[in-house]
Amino acid sequence: MIVSAGSSAQHLYNSFYTVGEKKHNPAVKAIPVSNDTTKEDSSLDAETEPRDAVMIPDNDYSCLTIEQLESLIARYESCLNHRGIRTAETKHHNKNILRYYTGDSHELTLSNLVDVVEEVGLSNQLFVLAQAVLETGNFTSNVCHNYHNLFGLYDSRNKDYYRFARWEDSVIGFQKFIQYRYKGGSYLGFLRRIGYAEDPAYTNKVAKLATQIYKQLFNNP
Repeated sequence: MIVSAGSSAQHLYNSFYTVGEKKHNPAVKAIPVSNDTTKEDSSLDAETEPRDAVMIPDNDYSCLTIEQLESLIARYESCLNHRGIRTAETKHHNKNILRYYTGDSHELTLSNLVDVVEEVGLSNQLFVLAQAVLETGNFTSNVCHNYHNLFGLYDSRNKDYYRFARWEDSVIGFQKFIQYRYKGGSYLGFLRRIGYAEDPAYTNKVAKLATQIYKQLFNNP
């Protein structure tokens, strides 16, 4: 996304990949790098992540050549760098909590979201509702609960999601960060044009969810 990451704007791709080429050596075994940092959004990032590995000798390094040692150090440092980037993405770097909404607080339900979206004056409201449901895993994600961020709005400068005081603030944030760029025409085409999500099927999922939400709201068979 422009201000959001992952297949959905609330979701980062937090995978480690093997660094360097592994060569067979019976005196060497693979020691996996710890990959237990908490995911930003477990509801949308459920696939198993590949584990990186650094090749470490069993006993000592005396059997290795200078070139092999340098290669080992380079792989290790590269793994640390990748791990550091990923850790930075999962920490709360945004200390600034955004406050835009001046009305009363509401329980986060689809019905209340409909009211606030209409109050704020967002366009293509049915698609916006679908985006909120998709981005938050039906209001269950970590970013939804801890950041009050319904749209996966991502701050690339701080490498963290935008933090809002209330979920209602994120609706206005969506207007300020995203919808101000919409000038008419196909809304789904607009989302594709600005690269809102990395998932190529994102707009299809939004359209499908919008249909389901419409039926839910208006009890259509």
